[in-house]
Amino acid sequence: QKFGPPFALYYDVLVRRYAQEDETVRDSFRCLHTDSASKILFGGRRRPATAVQAASGSSSRFSYANSPFCHVTSLAHLMWESVVRSGDTVVDATCGNGHDSQKLASLLFAGTPGDREIGGRLICIDVQETAIKNTREGLSAYFREMGLDIPLDVPLDEAIRERSESVPSSPTDRSRTPSVTMICGSHDTSFPRSIEDVGIVVYNLGFLPGTENKEVQTSAASTLSSLSQAAASLRIGGALSVIVYPGSNPDEDRCVRLFCEALSYLSSKEGLTEKRVENMFDGLRERVGLENDGVVRCAVQAVMDGHDGRRGWRVYDHNPVGRTTSPA
Repeated sequence: QKFGPPFALYYDVLVRRYAQEDETVRDSFRCLHTDSASKILFGGRRRPATAVQAASGSSSRFSYANSPFCHVTSLAHLMWESVVRSGDTVVDATCGNGHDSQKLASLLFAGTPGDREIGGRLICIDVQETAIKNTREGLSAYFREMGLDIPLDVPLDEAIRERSESVPSSPTDRSRTPSVTMICGSHDTSFPRSIEDVGIVVYNLGFLPGTENKEVQTSAASTLSSLSQAAASLRIGGALSVIVYPGSNPDEDRCVRLFCEALSYLSSKEGLTEKRVENMFDGLRERVGLENDGVVRCAVQAVMDGHDGRRGWRVYDHNPVGRTTSPA
């Protein structure tokens, strides 16, 4: 009754199926209609708690924003954990308010204060000074909370020189002095071309969350230029992570997907042949617009030119089913 006919029907089906089998389950479903259980938030709307939570009376630790099953950013964060290694160079190419940067920092600088194995370099890029300021403040607060003394705003040239002078004692010894570099600039023209063996480059496209000015946002041209540079900088086992917003920027979404499609073909049995390229480009102008036609072609050509045959790609597209305009 509280949640409309679909929920009421689902409730009736469950009760009929399980009520006679288990008294606990029956009582749990009854609790779903109580006001106390209905106050548990799920995705910003009032929905019932699970049967076990309602029966036990325990408070839910579930958070929509932190669940990889419900929130695409949390899913991305979960996957980053299997990629980032201590001592890596990692790049947040659209750092925004710094939430992704803090997640990367927690993975990169994991350990206890004073741990000599803590190392690595975090590079944060954003075109807006407000975003750089927010990211810097967020990282500074996180480092204080964790008791970590990690320098912020280390110039890129200095960080690169420090790395080149740090010769590992063994192939598995990747530790070096940890540092964070902040770059205020576009993610394409300001992407550091001198870095290599990067662990992961992450993108959360669109505009700066919380800002009133939504005119300043990523574009297909700048994003694909940045992606082609990032792809060339990765180490073996590294990753690109891109969150797109089909609802607010459908052209950029389609261009990014075409770029990723080209990457996946590189590792296929047939390869990224001219025929496949022709099929990809068939009707391209109608799909991405005249202004983005050349952008996609240049990015795909850059991928083909830079492919040495030694590296393979696996590309996965994570979309919420039935929500074509939701982030992916």
